[in-house]
Amino acid sequence: DMGRDALVLQNWKDTSKPPLLGPQTSALPFNQSALYFYLLYPAFVLTSQSPYSALITNAFLYLSAFAFLLIVFKTNKFLVNLVLLSYFLIAIHPQFVIQSRFVWNPSFVTPFLLVSLLSLYQLIPKFSRFWLWLFSLTLGAALSLSYSIAPTFISLILFLPLIFRKKVWQVYLALGISLFTLNLPTIFFELRHGFLLTTSLLTKNSPTQEHLGYLEKLTNLGTFTIGSGNLTFNLVILLLLSIISIFLFFTSKSIFSRLISFSTLATIILSIVLPVSLQPHYIFGHLILFFLLTSLVSLRIQIPIILIFSLLYLNPTRLTPYFAPAARTYSQMSQCFSQVCQKETQPLFVAVTSSFHPFHNGPEHRYLLRKAGCNIVDVETSPDSASSMALVVDGGNYDPLKSKFYELDLFGPSTVARSYNCQSNFQVIMLTRATPSPDLP
Repeated sequence: DMGRDALVLQNWKDTSKPPLLGPQTSALPFNQSALYFYLLYPAFVLTSQSPYSALITNAFLYLSAFAFLLIVFKTNKFLVNLVLLSYFLIAIHPQFVIQSRFVWNPSFVTPFLLVSLLSLYQLIPKFSRFWLWLFSLTLGAALSLSYSIAPTFISLILFLPLIFRKKVWQVYLALGISLFTLNLPTIFFELRHGFLLTTSLLTKNSPTQEHLGYLEKLTNLGTFTIGSGNLTFNLVILLLLSIISIFLFFTSKSIFSRLISFSTLATIILSIVLPVSLQPHYIFGHLILFFLLTSLVSLRIQIPIILIFSLLYLNPTRLTPYFAPAARTYSQMSQCFSQVCQKETQPLFVAVTSSFHPFHNGPEHRYLLRKAGCNIVDVETSPDSASSMALVVDGGNYDPLKSKFYELDLFGPSTVARSYNCQSNFQVIMLTRATPSPDLP
C-alpha cells in the first residue's frame, strides 16, 4: 500500500495534477476520499519523495491531535486523564504499532475520530459553532479516510437526536456539508466520468470480500481488538466490554458516557450483522470506543482492564518482533535499483515474485525503480509499450518453466537476459520478450 501511495504522489508531483480519488477500499468497489493523498503530499515533497514520508505524516497527525487535546482541555482534569489513558492504549496496542510501521489508509482515522468525540463532549453542554464544526469536520474526515468506521458513524448518528433534540438538524446539516466538502474531488470525478464509481458499487462485488458467518465475525473482532492469542480469552474480554457498556448506559448520569456505551455496543452489533467481512484494519472505530469506555468507568474496573492490556501488549514475546531487523533496508534497495537503472535505459515493465506475499504487481518496486531513473511502464494497461521486464525476486524463486502469474502472462513468452544479484534474498532478473520464430504463424 505504501508503494501504491508513493506512485500516486510521484505522479502528482510529476504532472502537477492532484488525484481525484483516494485508495480503493477492500470492502466495496468504491474509493476513499482523495483527502488521504492530500494529507500525505506535503511530507512527501518536503522529504524529496522519501517513502518514510508516510510514517512522518502518520506520527505528525497523532502527535498534533495529542498536543491539541491537551492544550484545549488543560483545565479539565477529567478530559486530560481521558486523553492520556487513550493515547497510552493507542501506543501499546499491536494493531496501532503494526499499522504505524506499515501505513494502511485506516491508520489516519484515529486522531480525527478522537478529536471528533471529545469535541462532541464539549458540544453537549454548550452548543457553539466552534465545537459543532470541529466535531462535524473531524468526524467527516475520519469517515472519508476509511469507510470501515461506518458502524461507529451510524451508531453516533442514531444517538444524536437523544442529545440535541430539536437542534439535531443543525448537527446533521453540518455533517452533511463537511462530508460534501471533503469528498468534492470524488463528486467531480463522478460527474466527469458518468458516475463510474456509483455504477461499480451497484453492479460489482469487491474482489477481496469473503462471506463470513456471525460467529466468525465475532471471533475475528475479538482476535483483532483484544489480540491475546487465545480465542476464548478474546471473546471473554469482548463480552466484558459489552457488559460494561450496558451497565454504563443504564446507570450513568452523564450523557457522554451513555453515548460512548451505546456506540460501543451498537458498533459491535453492526459490525457483525452488516454484510462486510472483518479485517485487521477495520477495527479502529471499535478500539477508540473501547479505550474511551475504559476511561469512563470507575478506577476499580479501570485499573484491572489497563493491567490486563499492559500484560498482553508489553510482554517480551510481543515486543521482540517490533525491534527485529528488516530483511533489507531502504538504502540497500535503492542502491540495487540504481545499479539496475544505470544499465537498463529501455522502457521496463516490473513484476515481483516473493516468498512472503502473493501479490506480483509490486508498486513499491515500480516506485523505487522509477525514482532511481528507470523508464517504468505498466504492463496491465500498455502491454505493448516495452519488450523488457524487470522481475524482482524478493526472497523467492523464479523458474521459467514453472513460474506463472498474471503479469508474466501479459508479457508473454520470454528469456532471461541477465540478472542483478543485490543480496542473497533479493535480485532483479531482466526478462526479454521472446521473438516469434518466422516459421510460426
